[in-house]
Amino acid sequence: MSATIISISSEEALTYLQQNEAILIDVRGEDDFNELHIANAIHCPLHCITSIEEQLASYQDKKWLFFCHSGVRSLQAISFIADQIEGTLYQVEGGILVWQEKKLPLLISS
Repeated sequence: MSATIISISSEEALTYLQQNEAILIDVRGEDDFNELHIANAIHCPLHCITSIEEQLASYQDKKWLFFCHSGVRSLQAISFIADQIEGTLYQVEGGILVWQEKKLPLLISS
């Protein structure tokens, strides 16, 4: 068993999310997530990623998009679980830095 890994742009990720074709797994730390995140993102810090499969079992019909600050941790997260998952895992290129740069929708803590 081994997943295929595909990198996608922020715009592609947003389209999947808006069409309800995907879930977003944000692997940033708690403080970063609480300060700023994408609506409906599932927060799973990198250190908890090996337990994510059970948490996401009800989302087997969706694309799993992994997201972080700049793209490094999301690739790490995927590499930790890729051997345990069948199908395709998606890494959102550039993380929240690119998402913000492109002025895509975010939830910001006040």
